[in-house]
Amino acid sequence: MAENEMMHRHKNEDKMSSGMIWTTVISTFFAFFVAISLVGLSFYLAYRGFFAASASVAVGSIAAVISAFLYKSRKKREFQ
Repeated sequence: MAENEMMHRHKNEDKMSSGMIWTTVISTFFAFFVAISLVGLSFYLAYRGFFAASASVAVGSIAAVISAFLYKSRKKREFQ
């Protein structure tokens, strides 16, 4: 009985671990895609002559990435 419970728990932990890894990979891919898209949009706006909008998109994108990184770093530090 206890061995079955342990096997069931291990199987559930393996599923959860693989799910977390998959979520991390997908999140990283989409974050990269969004960042590249925003860089492309910024260049396109500059090419079309909308320099203020281009600068806004570029600065906003950089600020979002930095704030997400800082938020994650603080959360990681709190749990240690």
